[in-house]
Amino acid sequence: MSAPVQTRLAWLDALRGVTIVLMVAGHVARGLWAAGRIDSPEYLLWDMALYAFHGPMLFVLGGFTFAYSTTTSPYLANWRARLRRLIHPYVVWTVIAAGLTLAMARVVNQPLGTSQFLRTVLGMVIWPYSIFWFLYVFAMCQIAAALLRERIGLGSGQLLAASVLGLGIGYVLRARFGPIEAFQVSMFLLYFFYFCWGNWLSTRTHGLTLPVLGITAIVSLLCWYAIIGHGWSIDTPFGAIAGLSMTTMFLAIFRMGESRAPRILMAPAVYIGLISLEVYVMHHMAAGITRIALDRMGLETLWVYGVVGLIAGVLGPVVMLLIFRRLGLAGVLGLAKSPSRPRPPSSAPSVALR
Repeated sequence: MSAPVQTRLAWLDALRGVTIVLMVAGHVARGLWAAGRIDSPEYLLWDMALYAFHGPMLFVLGGFTFAYSTTTSPYLANWRARLRRLIHPYVVWTVIAAGLTLAMARVVNQPLGTSQFLRTVLGMVIWPYSIFWFLYVFAMCQIAAALLRERIGLGSGQLLAASVLGLGIGYVLRARFGPIEAFQVSMFLLYFFYFCWGNWLSTRTHGLTLPVLGITAIVSLLCWYAIIGHGWSIDTPFGAIAGLSMTTMFLAIFRMGESRAPRILMAPAVYIGLISLEVYVMHHMAAGITRIALDRMGLETLWVYGVVGLIAGVLGPVVMLLIFRRLGLAGVLGLAKSPSRPRPPSSAPSVALR
């Protein structure tokens, strides 16, 4: 099997950017649901579909990035620096988010008391707080893939097979004991499968063609028919297959559509994809503070909450990142210190959400 070509792929960055925006939309909507502002039963179907897509998609893209970034420089050869890229923002922003939640306990949906704040900070090694489980599990996926590939010598196909076995074990454990939250065992066994799928696809992007798009669209529809028709949750094998099909379908759409996409849409999507980690760690606070501000203003229109919250959740982190860079604080906060260089349309996948 040939090694991944070391050229950037702008369509991967754009897809990551679009996925991050959808993730922000999902978190904004869940915040409104928790606050009692959304009461439509149909929302739950939309929420289920969105979460079956954006989480798996980010890990699939992470598998792509891992494959490209370790072609010439094995992960374990520089594992401390690579791990620090995720652990640094994980620790810093866990403390910041928990601290803000403690300080704003009277107005947030899920307040923290002083003792809960201390448990959150001291227990982050075992129990990630809030949305930061993603960075925790992402780091676990990188370490596991590196050990299996670079120490044991598994190829991408064998690595994918191992992840399928882990996925099955995860479903058995969940059925027997429920979700295992300590060390995010259940989440790791699920999302490592998507990570390995992306790693496997990284050398097979030529196969993301129109027939694949059609097949994955049909499989996705069949899975959703089964899930909705039987009242199942996405935490079932059908949910995993739906996630696999939807992510592959969007990979095919973006790969085939890159040359046709208007630059006015492609450029911002690529930019958000390049700073996806920064948007991820800050969006929750930006959108949450915006919702609280709108509450204080007495606004009642749901769409205003949704639209303004989405804009704040995406652009807020962009503005804050620029400010932190200007103040020289980006590195201290675990964020990228300088803007990414402009790149031609067919560039190398970014190591955003490294």
